[in-house]
Amino acid sequence: MVFNTSDIELTRTLVHANADTQEAWMDAADGVIGRKLVAIARHSPFELLDSLAWVILDTAFEADGPAHTATRSIAATVRRDGHHDLAARLSDWIDDLQSLAQRGEFLFSVNDYAVLLRKPSAAHS
Repeated sequence: MVFNTSDIELTRTLVHANADTQEAWMDAADGVIGRKLVAIARHSPFELLDSLAWVILDTAFEADGPAHTATRSIAATVRRDGHHDLAARLSDWIDDLQSLAQRGEFLFSVNDYAVLLRKPSAAHS
């Protein structure tokens, strides 16, 4: 996740706290798995057919938009996981994002990655 913000260090800390959080339904969490996905696929017993990437971009910070949804997720994670020092700074961080949006200076983006694999058949081995 990338946010244009006045406090880059706080934003990085908040994003990493969210990305590295293991939810109850997860076996594991890895906030940088996208960077490793192609290598994992290449070392798997499957044939790598394609590597895909797409970008979600939001420059408005509107309710129910991608940035607003990500911000709510970050805030919920920080509060739930007891990051009291970060939780105390959430309101100012969100106010900053809204202020940047009002001035036309807001930007949020996130890259999503996927791999397309095929189980090798005798003909492809």
